[in-house]
Amino acid sequence: MSFFNIKNIRRTFHIGVGELIMKKIIFIPPKYLEYKKLRVAAYCRVSTLNKIQRNSLQWQIGYYTNMIQDNSDWIFAGVW
Repeated sequence: MSFFNIKNIRRTFHIGVGELIMKKIIFIPPKYLEYKKLRVAAYCRVSTLNKIQRNSLQWQIGYYTNMIQDNSDWIFAGVW
């Protein structure tokens, strides 16, 4: 949906005082691109498989999954 009315695609403005016209300006409104949600994935890792690091991996997966899913501009694409 465009902010500008189709009839207002081009407008010509005259800037000046009274009969004296100084400049002619043609206003062309910007084109708005269609908004798309961004697909976002989480990359989580640990360097060893000891118990503390396995807990860290689970924490990372939970944290980033929630963060991505809570953002309405993103689509959750998974965890790697």
